[in-house]
Amino acid sequence: MTTPGGGPRAELTTAYERDQYAHADDRAVGVLVGVTVSGLAAVAGPPPEHRSEVIIIDCSGSMARPSLHKIAVARRAAAAAVAALPEGVHFALVKGTGTAQVVYPWHEPRGTVPVTPRTREEAIRTALGLTAHGGTRIDAWLDTAHDLLAARPDAAFRHALFLTDGRNRPGAEAELSRVLHACAGQFRGDALGIGDLWDADELTRITGRLNGLAYGVARPGADGGAPPLREQVTELFEGFVHASAARKLRELTVCVRPEPWLSFGGFRQLSPVDLDLTARARDRGGEVAIPTGAWADETRWYRLRLHADATDPRFAAARRAAAHVATVGLAADGLALPPALDIVVRWTDEDPPLTNPGGVAEHFARQAEMNEAARRGARAVEEGDTAAAERHFGRAVRIAHEDGNEVRLAQLRDLVLIDAPDTGRVRLRPDLSRGDIQTEGSRRSHVRNPAPGVAADSAAQSGGLARHCPVCSAPVPPGRFCNACGTAWEGGA
Repeated sequence: MTTPGGGPRAELTTAYERDQYAHADDRAVGVLVGVTVSGLAAVAGPPPEHRSEVIIIDCSGSMARPSLHKIAVARRAAAAAVAALPEGVHFALVKGTGTAQVVYPWHEPRGTVPVTPRTREEAIRTALGLTAHGGTRIDAWLDTAHDLLAARPDAAFRHALFLTDGRNRPGAEAELSRVLHACAGQFRGDALGIGDLWDADELTRITGRLNGLAYGVARPGADGGAPPLREQVTELFEGFVHASAARKLRELTVCVRPEPWLSFGGFRQLSPVDLDLTARARDRGGEVAIPTGAWADETRWYRLRLHADATDPRFAAARRAAAHVATVGLAADGLALPPALDIVVRWTDEDPPLTNPGGVAEHFARQAEMNEAARRGARAVEEGDTAAAERHFGRAVRIAHEDGNEVRLAQLRDLVLIDAPDTGRVRLRPDLSRGDIQTEGSRRSHVRNPAPGVAADSAAQSGGLARHCPVCSAPVPPGRFCNACGTAWEGGA
């Protein structure tokens, strides 16, 4: 990425909400960290030849089922993805069955070729001629993608996109784990599940390791006007390609420096997709570095966990006053970076008051509650318990309605008929399919960001130590009201 002098530059802003108060018995510290990257759209990105794309299409026998025309849908989606690739990007097309066959380029089966008018036309013709037969070996497909992308180590941005209607072959769990371990950190992987045979847990596990997204396709013609399957899949495939091209920052690293009496306990991306990044953390002599992957102009939120060593005398001293527990900063090339943030916690023998009622923490708590209700509803459907399914889905609908989350409401309408969103009174759709349940499973990993006003408010409220309530003298951290007696702060701070 280049940032010419005087021209547009990429910038980072951060906002976070911390649990400034912790109970005296607590050993864990939780911090929410928000990172926003802006300005990349106006910056010259890497040349196309520094990008590599591998498109994988499931061509197993189940894709040939005539009732859904899945192979025809997949052909058109693959052709659309090839058509959307910027000229100069290196690419390959892989046919996935019980093995992985590089069907384009023909003349270089273990490599990629740049997009030119000729190679684009040849690849589109190849995609439209794909046929379905054989089994499903997702581990072999990803292994081949790894080899193709590794053949160009100078490519700064490497991306694999695959479509499937099934699960990896039975008994290959260890092999899939091995392949994912080899692929993690080497390229980004996005996936799309169609039909009734794929498994959302498996697909989100795969894309989670590859720092990508898993999508299912909405039921055509469901309430909300979902378009036909062919249009949805084509649009999603084109969207994956355009999103890949929009990423111009190769890597951004979150850097955490805990005090010596605390240890790193975990790091999870909360939005826009739920990903556990703990395994990516690297200790650099007192500082923990967590790479977060490639970025476009976007905002992501994370949860940092730290654990205090109760046997360390410095912890005992920290419990007697407000204590600095860590510094959080960012590292990236070609960006104007904000100053690092100091995390301060005060332990108290009383029930800790909330730092900022209604802020970012509550936003994510509500999202988690809604998605957990939907998960339980899906499980109840699988167990044949209609009453429990409607109760759990109803709770998810009520939360989405209360939060004004119209996107999630529309998704839940694929599962239930909503009679009263304010009370959560719903009925299961009589034509609910296994594919609908799997699509819902993939959607639960997608979490919307807090509204900008909520995030900014949380960032402003998180600075400074607590005051004491003028009415009841209870300690109150920066926030909108006293938790003990309810007295509102003038101006909300």
